[in-house]
Amino acid sequence: MRPATTSALQEWASAYTTSKDAAARALAVAFRPYHLTLLPPEQTTCCSVQLLFLDGDTGRICVDAEERVTINLFRLPAQVLAEALDNTYGVGWLDGVHGPLALMPPDRYSSDDEVSSAE
Repeated sequence: MRPATTSALQEWASAYTTSKDAAARALAVAFRPYHLTLLPPEQTTCCSVQLLFLDGDTGRICVDAEERVTINLFRLPAQVLAEALDNTYGVGWLDGVHGPLALMPPDRYSSDDEVSSAE
């Protein structure tokens, strides 16, 4: 490989690592009450950055290679989550939701911004 190409790849890898570390720190601060712990890369199961709630079975937060965040919360009352999402993002923000989330049947709901960090 040419020296310029090698240098560019090294710079990209360094910037990517810095970005992942910053995302992990920001999530840990945002979810401080849950005492997140960052898993070493060799122990992650779904993405390059994975934080687990300290008790191990309350939830996890993952940041994928596109820097999209997936938050899985277990054993959280649906009513609490529904009200928080509706109050934060507005009613009907999630795909397939046409009214207050608390009134929707149990299912998996999501919202994709369809924009990668590169864009």
